[in-house]
Amino acid sequence: MLGCAGLVVILLIVAITGGIIVLVSQRGGGEEETSAAPQSTVFETEDFRLEYPADWVTHEVTAEDADFGKLLQVTDVEIAPEDEFDHFPPNSLEVYKFESDVHAEVECEMQAIWAGFSWDESGDEGVLEDPQLGGRPVHGYTKSGEHDGADAITEGFCVDVGDEIVQVAVETHGSTEISPALREILDSWTWVGEG
Repeated sequence: MLGCAGLVVILLIVAITGGIIVLVSQRGGGEEETSAAPQSTVFETEDFRLEYPADWVTHEVTAEDADFGKLLQVTDVEIAPEDEFDHFPPNSLEVYKFESDVHAEVECEMQAIWAGFSWDESGDEGVLEDPQLGGRPVHGYTKSGEHDGADAITEGFCVDVGDEIVQVAVETHGSTEISPALREILDSWTWVGEG
């Protein structure tokens, strides 16, 4: 009887030890697995770098878009192409780089006139006080209004980069303020090289 009890104890110890060894080997020596999806997507050009949430929609830049200097368009939700002029995502960001006959300040003034053109109602544009992008002073405008029964607001930023202009436009629907998510994207902006 004592021999059987001893055998059971030995088998129990072997089973527990084997289980521990299997668990440790599956976890790579006890280290945490790091296969989680990335939290952000990096977009980088020769002039600047920014990050946006990995689950946001990156829209295709068509040849026609590229002709206008569009580099990037991202939104927090996808809107069907047939609805894109009637419905807007809660948050969107667009970045352009193009040649201009005027400097960034005048370019921003001209772009502000067109801001919110497809909303139901838009107010007068205003000038942003001391806006910065990546720690660099830029020119900026803002315009608020309403679309589809909800508040809407947009902000635009323009900066001279060599002989060209980089323009950034952010837009939030359903609020009177640009969303924290868009602010985080703008805060991630860094200039590369000379900028």
